[in-house]
Amino acid sequence: MSEYAEVKREDAVTLWTPGEEDVNKVIAEGIFHEISREVGINKSTMYSIKEADNGLVGLWGTTVLSSKLERIELGSQVRITYLGKRKSSKSPKGYHDFKVETTGTIRTAGPVEGEELFSDVE
Repeated sequence: MSEYAEVKREDAVTLWTPGEEDVNKVIAEGIFHEISREVGINKSTMYSIKEADNGLVGLWGTTVLSSKLERIELGSQVRITYLGKRKSSKSPKGYHDFKVETTGTIRTAGPVEGEELFSDVE
């Protein structure tokens, strides 16, 4: 009879949530590891960044973040800075803004899968 070895979870995701203390700070830096779609009860998109020292950081997709990350290939080096909450002429709630940088190739912008883009046409 063979010996059993325990399978341990290696890639537990640490979820990042926006806070005032994070404004203008790098919130994730590492390898763009994974895109998970239709996650949770809200069927949201989650982006995972594999950092050198902190394991995996998970970021919930927003219109701004998704429109930037969807243009970067998985496996690319990325750095994401949270710029804070901004006012919006389209929504009274405003939106969370991010600066996304990569050392990889940036694809041409286009619609983000599953999301409608706003139009200024009335």
